Amino acid sequence: MENQNLNNTRSTKSGDASLHSKRFRSGAYAVVVSVFVIIAVIGVNLMVSMLDIRSDMTATGKYSLTNETKTLLGTINDKITIYYLTKENKTISWLETFFDEYQKECKNITVKQVDLLLNPKFAEQYTSETVTQHSLVVVNETNGRSRYVSYQSLLIFEYGLDANYQYTENITGVDIEGQINSALRYVTTGEQTNFYALTGHGELALGSEAQVFLKRSNVVYHSLNLVTEGKVPEDCDVLYIAIPATDYTDAELAAIREYTKAGGDLLVLGVYQENLKNFSSLLADYALTIQEGVVFEGDESHHVANVLYCILPNVIDHKITSKLSAGKYVTLPTANTIVVQKNLPEGLKVDSLLTTTNSSYLKVPDENGAVATQGKTDEDKPGPFRVGVYAKNEATGSEIVVYTGPAMFADDFFMIDSYANADLFANSISYMADVQEASSIRKIMFNSDETLVINASQATMIGIVCIILIPVCLMICGIAVMLVRKRR
Repeated sequence: MENQNLNNTRSTKSGDASLHSKRFRSGAYAVVVSVFVIIAVIGVNLMVSMLDIRSDMTATGKYSLTNETKTLLGTINDKITIYYLTKENKTISWLETFFDEYQKECKNITVKQVDLLLNPKFAEQYTSETVTQHSLVVVNETNGRSRYVSYQSLLIFEYGLDANYQYTENITGVDIEGQINSALRYVTTGEQTNFYALTGHGELALGSEAQVFLKRSNVVYHSLNLVTEGKVPEDCDVLYIAIPATDYTDAELAAIREYTKAGGDLLVLGVYQENLKNFSSLLADYALTIQEGVVFEGDESHHVANVLYCILPNVIDHKITSKLSAGKYVTLPTANTIVVQKNLPEGLKVDSLLTTTNSSYLKVPDENGAVATQGKTDEDKPGPFRVGVYAKNEATGSEIVVYTGPAMFADDFFMIDSYANADLFANSISYMADVQEASSIRKIMFNSDETLVINASQATMIGIVCIILIPVCLMICGIAVMLVRKRR
């Protein structure tokens, strides 16, 4: 019995000692501190949530408005309502994030949700287009002007072919600010650029993607046949001439020159054509000539892998090219070269926009349009060459931009965001028309670090790393492991 009591006493003392031990006190202190930290974190989160405090921690400020947008919002004095079209109140979080930013930055902007199931005909008063969920209607309540922005236009798509050569379409990013800003500018100012494309001579038609791109920048596309119209409309801001198959008549040439003498601007997509005398004389008005031959690029970093005639030209610093996104490529397949007259007439200014490297060369195809080899021969004329040019007649104010890649404004270059051709197209128009270009506003790419276009030197480096360096490193590691095990 005494032994049992003694054991109990020792056990009690041992327990008391453990409660007062340094380890116990440290553990209790850690538990108490952890509880207080958890409570504090919960409290801070509740406070931030109640006060709607947010901070964009991304390196590029993906979820914050750009300075261009803030400048635009600072000019808005009208009452603007952005109607967000939903179904059963199902919303998209990244859209709502930007709605909040717009409302915080401009007190005259209000965002309201409209349930399409409860109000199926709501958007009919603003647009005749087929309305889809998550689209927007931007309305200026002061002047009554409105613009419908489809959900489809807010998304950036990447198109391609899968392993079975089936057409694929993937969403690679969003274009929120560009679309909303374009709509805001339209409903507040009513300003738009009129873009007329010449037709009637087999000109290269502007693709549907390019036309959508123009609409995004508040540029209205028109087709123009000078044979039936007789003159260029007075509201024309930029006249587009894209590789006519037959020459313009003397009357059409006179109508174009009447337009340019009054300060009209031209955007020309051209190739060498021997028998188009009037078209060539129009370019000669600006001391420009398109030379026969296809440009090939010998510098591996300036052409698409294994395709030496699909060049990636040097982009010369100019207001037209200054807003092109870094990491994107201007791509010109089968480009000709533009020759500038040596002694320019007084009052004529000419600037290069796109040029090739010293390693480029000009090949003249045979009568079938073919060349014997992509490699340089003694018969080829050495570069560099101009493939994009801007000119201005200071006396009349008329401007012209000429590019020579016949396919450079094809839909493919507007559908794939890795190319800068679409931005170059829009920048050229906006610069000559003297308007702010909405499409230069930043887009948010989901995989912004991925590049879909690589030049030949990058392809060579990838091949060296994957085919030589990695296998050699693995072999060396294997030999080292084997030798270490042998010594054991």
